[in-house]
Amino acid sequence: LLFLVPVLLGQIYFLYLDPRILPRAILFHAVIALQGLSIVDLLLRDGTRETHFPRIGLALLFLYWGGLQTFLACSSAFHHHARILAYEQQVDGRFVLLPLLPAVLVCLGFLWLAMTQLQNELEHQSNTDVLTGLLNRRALQHFAAREIAHAHRHNSPLALVLLDLDHFKDINDRHGHERGDAALALKIGRAHV
Repeated sequence: LLFLVPVLLGQIYFLYLDPRILPRAILFHAVIALQGLSIVDLLLRDGTRETHFPRIGLALLFLYWGGLQTFLACSSAFHHHARILAYEQQVDGRFVLLPLLPAVLVCLGFLWLAMTQLQNELEHQSNTDVLTGLLNRRALQHFAAREIAHAHRHNSPLALVLLDLDHFKDINDRHGHERGDAALALKIGRAHV
């Protein structure tokens, strides 16, 4: 939203006070370049290890986009005849196609990032118990096989701890399954911490 304020103020200024195209083009390209660079900063600052490659790919695209907008702002600033530049941009196919490819790639990059995040969330949901947040049987079998293989490979000891809650069926029978679930979550939550 911070980038919209200079654009809107610039549009109002150039619409009512100064109809020149050259300063308008410089302002537009400079704001778009700053917006692209701020998106690069956000993509590289936050994120999980699993979304590293989609974030790097998107950051490179926005870096390219910001560089292109900086080049266009500088070329507009040094070009003496803004009308000729505007005409060249309309006639020359490179200026028409140049922004289209990054726009399509950015859309695909965001889809890649969203799919990676959804895949990680689905894997987490399929490996953990909803009530307790602990590993479920499927995940336990996977990690147990991995750890057993690691212990065999390195000839190291391995231990497994099992926990059984005494008289848990009595809680379900007397107070209902909702109270039993609450007790289980409370007991496992305290043991897990």
